[in-house]
Amino acid sequence: MQHRNQTDLEQANFTSTVKAMKTPEGYILAAGATVPADASTGYAPGCLFIHTDGSALGVFYVNDGTKASSNFNTFMSVDGAVMADPSAFAFGTLVGTKFGSATNQKIGFWNKTPVVQPSGADQDALATTSATQSSPWGFASQAQADDIAATVNAIRTALVNCGIIKGSA
Repeated sequence: MQHRNQTDLEQANFTSTVKAMKTPEGYILAAGATVPADASTGYAPGCLFIHTDGSALGVFYVNDGTKASSNFNTFMSVDGAVMADPSAFAFGTLVGTKFGSATNQKIGFWNKTPVVQPSGADQDALATTSATQSSPWGFASQAQADDIAATVNAIRTALVNCGIIKGSA
């Protein structure tokens, strides 16, 4: 059964900004082509504003201010999400969480250019040996020592490239 106002609401054309779901603390949902200016009134703390002009990257904004003085900041945009301090990611414990679901997806940290998952021969596992009187460093041969150095350098390069470590000072 269709509500008597459903058709009117589905076919409504709104101009400018639309406000919805008013609470004693103010509106908790709004949408429009222009994000409300700082210090606008009537929006509840935490109000979600959906930016609908289609030209800017910012799509979702949240009121970090008060009902008497709003402060809308980007919450999520086409190019990513901005989390306020202090924030933490919380994940479930049943299945687990992935960052990137394919090896050709690019990921970067701390403003480094995102890179695909590194691959190469220098990432193979190394054979272990026991140190002996004749090879006190634990290498069976010079080649094994060289392989270890190559592997450490490959790991370092991969970590630097994706931004996990800085590399040289």
